[in-house]
Amino acid sequence: MALNVQECEEMIKVCKDNKRSLSIGYRCQHDPNTQEYMRTAKEKTLGNVQLISCAAGYMGSRADNWKVKKSMGGGAMYDMGVYALQGARLAAAAEPISVTAEIVINRTEIFKDADEITYSNYIFQAEPLPIVPETMV
Repeated sequence: MALNVQECEEMIKVCKDNKRSLSIGYRCQHDPNTQEYMRTAKEKTLGNVQLISCAAGYMGSRADNWKVKKSMGGGAMYDMGVYALQGARLAAAAEPISVTAEIVINRTEIFKDADEITYSNYIFQAEPLPIVPETMV
């Protein structure tokens, strides 16, 4: 949608000033496979998700492509990592409480100002353990 918070705030203001809605046409959550994925998360079929690790990266070799230019929204995280982040949020049916990431650039001749690979870990709140009455111990 935008490359930074300031751009987002400007878009929101313009829409409000002109009495228009602002939305992202993110089709992913309407896909039947993603809906099943979301149902599985909501019903906690896999239990309480606490950690999800993701990665996004490029195989391309065009140094002139917008995808290698951070100023144009390029780089693994800006361009594709949002799908990994969204997938993690959907899988946990929650927002992460902690995020760590590592950027890797193996081909510096191509990726001069954008990330080639981004590895990320998303930690989600663990549900408290149930209290077991002493009579059951």
